[in-house]
Amino acid sequence: MNKNSHVDGVEHIAFAGNAVRISFFALQAAPAGEGDGAAREESASLVLSPEAFLRTRAAFNQMFDELISKGVFKENAKPTQDEDLAVKETTESDAEPPAVADHKLN
Repeated sequence: MNKNSHVDGVEHIAFAGNAVRISFFALQAAPAGEGDGAAREESASLVLSPEAFLRTRAAFNQMFDELISKGVFKENAKPTQDEDLAVKETTESDAEPPAVADHKLN
């Protein structure tokens, strides 16, 4: 089975029933005249065993390190209290790569 889903982010993540359950969202454009913003709509979900979650986390960490080394992101040694995003996207007009907060899991 080959199914591709577009996602813009994680809507919710939880551990229940001995599995990590992740709901993703995609942004949907509002119909003309119904507002300026895009609405979030659940687009996919993923259920992982704890072992599969650890393997997936390792793969994401490896990709994150690669993106840092390529300059897509830069590490922010001391994130401010006001930062509510861990990662900011770059645009062509950005003078330097975005900062990312240093997160540690307990």
